[in-house]
Amino acid sequence: MTTALRIQPRASKPDTATPGRVYAYLRVSTDTQELNSQKVGIVDYGEAHHLRIDEWVKETASGALDASKRDLGAKLLPKLQPGDALIVPELSRLGRSTLDVLSTLKVLRERQVKVHAGSHITVDFTQPAPAQPAAPPSAGASGS
Repeated sequence: MTTALRIQPRASKPDTATPGRVYAYLRVSTDTQELNSQKVGIVDYGEAHHLRIDEWVKETASGALDASKRDLGAKLLPKLQPGDALIVPELSRLGRSTLDVLSTLKVLRERQVKVHAGSHITVDFTQPAPAQPAAPPSAGASGS
């Protein structure tokens, strides 16, 4: 008698699943600006991607200040743990200069945080980077 072995396919988790906490960061430069449109965008994004915001960090500070001198760097970044997620309305909220934004992203990568920026950018620093292929030999190298 032959018995068929049936293997159930492994249930895949949605790629938006985040085992850690989900933080939302909102920033405006002046008191006369509103955070509401940023908040609505993040709420809509969270609902569409099944992300529940655990903590909101709202800040009024110039993006010209380094992240380390704002609540972003002084309060939020230190509490992020591997597997957490950070949602920002757009990458420009992390800083005004490209260097400051890249520096903040480096910290997020080191902390293994998944970053959602706007409706089109997700950077998953919770997973190890794929191995880089070996560089091809340079055209001027000789094999003898």
